[in-house]
Amino acid sequence: MPNTGQKQQRSASNIMLNSFINWTKRIFKIAILLVAALISIGFLYESYMRSKIRADFPPPGEFADLGSHRLHYVKINLEVEPGSPTVVFESGLDQGGHLPWRLVQQAVSEFAPTISYDRAGILYSERGPNPKTASDVANELHELLEATRLNPPYILVGHSLAGVLLPTFVNRYPDEVAGVVLVDVSHPDQRREIPQLPVTRLPPAPIIQFLFRVGIGRQLLQVQYASTEPNDPMNLATNGILASNWRGMLEETLAVEDFFDAARSVDSFGEIPLTVISGTESTRFDSPPPDISSERLTSAFMSLQEDLLNLSSRSKWVFAENSYHYVQLDEPDLVVNAIREIMEEM
Repeated sequence: MPNTGQKQQRSASNIMLNSFINWTKRIFKIAILLVAALISIGFLYESYMRSKIRADFPPPGEFADLGSHRLHYVKINLEVEPGSPTVVFESGLDQGGHLPWRLVQQAVSEFAPTISYDRAGILYSERGPNPKTASDVANELHELLEATRLNPPYILVGHSLAGVLLPTFVNRYPDEVAGVVLVDVSHPDQRREIPQLPVTRLPPAPIIQFLFRVGIGRQLLQVQYASTEPNDPMNLATNGILASNWRGMLEETLAVEDFFDAARSVDSFGEIPLTVISGTESTRFDSPPPDISSERLTSAFMSLQEDLLNLSSRSKWVFAENSYHYVQLDEPDLVVNAIREIMEEM
């Protein structure tokens, strides 16, 4: 039989173990309460910020009702010559929607009616039920132009991802397109030609939703556009509104390969005038992705940009020597002049 000393040792051990377990439970409860408190604070902070952003940066344009959802657009139709073509701006994979076109649109509006807009689920536009395909983007843009009573012909001006979205529109409505300006756009074969390009890897949608709902996503994703200061209203509006309208951006990111496939099926714009503008700032590719040299990346980029000229029998290549990707912000006059030249050739 165990002696009295052994019983006392066991009793002391049990007391210590129970005390440790109790303290562990208390610490765990406190941790849960702290996490719950932080989530609640984050939720309240995010709710306040969404309300503040909407008040500080209301939609600058109007909304077109497409039946199932509304698209936000900015139309500037000053007193211009009757019959002047409408200049239509299409954005890239950009949470700022129409905003990066602000300088070019204002300048072009002095000699032509213009419209820029936010695609479904981007910035101020409602998401709607349509899938994210090049075909649906083209359909919605055409419906928008009809709803806003902006008649053809259209000069389409696209940036970045718009290079693989606009071909579907041109192919579907060739008689309504008077010209195309592609501003440092994506090429449908760029991942095949440059496999070293980084692939965007995103967490599942529920995690993204949680991060934005408690204010964390707002702190992690902060965009600063080219040639702007951090406190530029364009940056503040873009970063602020993304937290409540992020799903469209996510879906477009996931649909990129489908956009590429759609663009490959369009091999010609025929005789529609085309201007390709490429950002060629000398240091643009000085920090390439791993496993590819700066020289190889530059060569591949320029080769792909040159290949875009084959889309039209009336094409022109313009080098933006002081621009990176956002030529419309770094050198807006180049884009304005390209649009004006197409109008003069009509």
